Amino acid sequence: MLSVISTLMFALFPAFGGGDTSELTASSWLNPPQIRVPDDRAYVLLFFTLQHPPNRHLIERLNELHRLRTYVVVGLAPDSAARLKHFVNDADINFAVGAGSRSYKSFRITTFPSLILLVNDSAQIIAADHLTEAAEQWLTHARTHLSGRFDESSSVSELRYHAAAHPDFYERQRALKLLGMKMSSQAFMDFCDEMLAQNLAPRERGRIAVARKRADPNEVGWKPSSPRAGELDKEYRTNPEDRHWATVNEYIKQRHRPQQLLDDYLSHNSDSDDDLLIRLQIAFKLYALAENGKPEEQTTVRGILMQILPDERDLHIRWIIAGGLWACSETGDLELADYLDEQRKSETDIGKVEPMMHSAIHNLRTGQTNESTPPWPPGVTGNANRGGSMPMWALIVTVVGALLVFMRRFGALEQRVEHLEVSHRDMQQLIEKENEKEKEKGKEAMAARWRA
Repeated sequence: MLSVISTLMFALFPAFGGGDTSELTASSWLNPPQIRVPDDRAYVLLFFTLQHPPNRHLIERLNELHRLRTYVVVGLAPDSAARLKHFVNDADINFAVGAGSRSYKSFRITTFPSLILLVNDSAQIIAADHLTEAAEQWLTHARTHLSGRFDESSSVSELRYHAAAHPDFYERQRALKLLGMKMSSQAFMDFCDEMLAQNLAPRERGRIAVARKRADPNEVGWKPSSPRAGELDKEYRTNPEDRHWATVNEYIKQRHRPQQLLDDYLSHNSDSDDDLLIRLQIAFKLYALAENGKPEEQTTVRGILMQILPDERDLHIRWIIAGGLWACSETGDLELADYLDEQRKSETDIGKVEPMMHSAIHNLRTGQTNESTPPWPPGVTGNANRGGSMPMWALIVTVVGALLVFMRRFGALEQRVEHLEVSHRDMQQLIEKENEKEKEKGKEAMAARWRA
């Protein structure tokens, strides 16, 4: 039976943040992964080959990590399912293992076995001589997490820890909210300032900046800006065939060169529903060219995005435009860094657009991506992601509409499985018919030779 090619989308950025999209793919799965929708757990990826397999101690720790369900453990190998099956059984591997996987290429893995930890919008590559040690630390963290629940009765120090270091994004949000209720406005703002002084991933930076703004006694009644284009996009995706979206659908079907996209953008400059959605689609198209276009197209798109960013009124579209600029840039592009820095000074959205620009500027000027999230506040010890001899490269990425993309992909997974299985059965039947025809021809040829 044909195994479905499963794809788990993790992160994009600068395409809405900074870096290429990396996917987990496999031609078939042994111990298929159990997916939640949405799923904000950390992912541990084990890349290996049968020539370079993980050792018994590492497998034991990853099995235990998988059992606790705090992390999602996934093994990926380029070897065939037939060959991997014996190894998985003999090694008693309980977590999901993808066979025939080429994901090591998109994650730029060159040494086997290797481990990567994905937490929200960040990734850590673990050095080959620290694999078992890292797994042990994650296991300890998982056990601590499972026994370390928090609520309104938790102390300020406990809430500070969880607001900064809890592995679940939404739990960090909940802890931050509880912390704001327990601390004085100034103390809470000081805590937020400590966090914001770190080089956080954009989503993390945005949530803390908004919480700080709300706590500021000089900003009573402040509310985040409303992303009208984003709200319209959700409505459109709910029922794209509605006649209300006829103009938008007609535009989406068309092919456009970069210069035509600019002309269309300028001619749809109102705040009507159609114009907002068309400008959003133009931003998506420009972003796609910024990330995957030819070098000459990326140069053209860079100029277009720099032209339209200052005058775009909708924060959701500005967010995508800023992500597109990051996508088509390279470290050392100081002209773009200075340009974004100037735009950032007047940026009113502190929840999405400003954090995006901040991260892009830092990366363009230093070559460093955001530190891994969850961030560790000053004074907190025991962070396995910092210090010591374990190297780490944060491959930070923030996804535009990540949750929607994730839910769409896995919401349609069952239909794709059925479709692929039916296609496979049809192919098998066709092959069997062809084989029967060949056999009949062979019999006829043999009979003809005997008659001769």
